[in-house]
Amino acid sequence: MALNPKAAESTSFKNFCTQINTLQKKGLLSKVNIVSLIHPNFFAMPSDIYFSQKETLMNEVEKSLATGLGQQIAYSDLTVLESPYSSYDEMVGFLSQLAYRQRDSVIIVGIDPQQKVYKWLAGGLPETAALSAQIPILLVKVDQTCLIDKEEPRVVLAVDTEAPPTKKALRRFARLVRPLGTPVDILHVQRKANFVASLIGASTGPKESEAILASTLEDLRSLNLDGKIHTIEEEDSVAATIAKFANNQGAWITATSSPTRDIRHRLVWGSTTQNLLEELSCPLLVLRSS
Repeated sequence: MALNPKAAESTSFKNFCTQINTLQKKGLLSKVNIVSLIHPNFFAMPSDIYFSQKETLMNEVEKSLATGLGQQIAYSDLTVLESPYSSYDEMVGFLSQLAYRQRDSVIIVGIDPQQKVYKWLAGGLPETAALSAQIPILLVKVDQTCLIDKEEPRVVLAVDTEAPPTKKALRRFARLVRPLGTPVDILHVQRKANFVASLIGASTGPKESEAILASTLEDLRSLNLDGKIHTIEEEDSVAATIAKFANNQGAWITATSSPTRDIRHRLVWGSTTQNLLEELSCPLLVLRSS
């Protein structure tokens, strides 16, 4: 779990912790390692003062987060590290490498879906992680007060047959949701024919899509997860269609697949993710298709 150094000071931190705690009570996220990155750019002080007080700052951040977390989230470790990089893209790469070394299945970040569009273009750390992290990202809305909590747990996996999740991403997905012991609703939204789709080459035909979905289901079954395939027509937008299906199902987690995106793709893909977050009533898990 990646936390902002000042996360505990936020008024939405309690809501974020409540959601994580709810998932933990359901058997998910049993082992959480918390990391917070600091960098001179994060503090309003001259760099020479920062470096002279770095150890003190790191201790203060750790104490603040530990106090704010209290007993709200069960976690194994809390670490404050200095990022060797100043850009969010490089910080996300640093976090991805750290997660790989620790054999973590997912990076958890809190995100505000009400962020202005420019944040999705320039990118804060959560937004950048959603677009470019090399391992799955669980995006938890910090303004969400509670999860949909029906008796029967539901998990929705929305598969874009143009960019289906890799086998490695599915293994991490299975490791995360398997404790729920519930079949996965594999959702494919059949896009409307339009001019933009033809320009970007969205041309997967029905038979090819069926084969990809069947292969995804077979991969999940090999990981001791069963599932059911649903193919529905796009309504207002792909994001709105996914969100409507997931909300109607009472999903506890909705997962989507996407390739890593650089700054050139953020205008298009970022707005789709933002729309999903605005309309979903549960956390969004972004799996990698590349």
